[in-house]
Amino acid sequence: MSVYSMVKTAGSGVVTDVDEPTGALEVSPAPSISTTQTSYYELSGKAALIRSQVSFLASDATEVHRVLGRRSLDEAAQALQGLAVTELLSRLSDLGFSWRDIARMSRVSVPAVQKWRKGEPATGENRKRLALLNALFEQMSDTHLTVDPAAWAEMPIVTGCPLTSIDLIAGNREDLALELVSTHISPEDALTEFEPNWREKYRSDFKVVRASDGVLSIVSKDTNDRD
Repeated sequence: MSVYSMVKTAGSGVVTDVDEPTGALEVSPAPSISTTQTSYYELSGKAALIRSQVSFLASDATEVHRVLGRRSLDEAAQALQGLAVTELLSRLSDLGFSWRDIARMSRVSVPAVQKWRKGEPATGENRKRLALLNALFEQMSDTHLTVDPAAWAEMPIVTGCPLTSIDLIAGNREDLALELVSTHISPEDALTEFEPNWREKYRSDFKVVRASDGVLSIVSKDTNDRD
């Protein structure tokens, strides 16, 4: 007398109980996998491996590129350190930077910059910083063809966020400024690397709307639009 069939997984085959008196077992072959399925599986694994390798290579290449860029910038700055402090300041001013912005990027006060303009000496570290700023903007103009470095540096990196490339430079992230101007990094990624919580910190609770008469106004984002 037969019993109800029961299917169990056993190794590579399927085990099925048959006649009750003998308790014998029949082993049927496992379902075969088509060549196409096997090929897709193998290709998927290879693609995953390639993606991992590319990710590691991209990370390494970015690091090497930044290190070399920094060394190139330092070398260019060293060639400018022989210039007078007043000349270094004048060059930055001629590019269109305000004295306030020059002070911020130099990480000193505006009165300190005013003293340098009058001929008072700067420390070796401050002179080096001024030379670095000059080298940075020369590189932007010569290598990356930035016509107006000051205007570019003063623009918000992302719409709706007040951070600019001047903030990056003042924060000692000249490498990110160069990555931005050369388009090797997206604006959003640059800000995330500089200030990870920038979206939450600078999120605005207001929006600009246009009324029916065409006039623009600023309203709370919680305010429902009305006709």
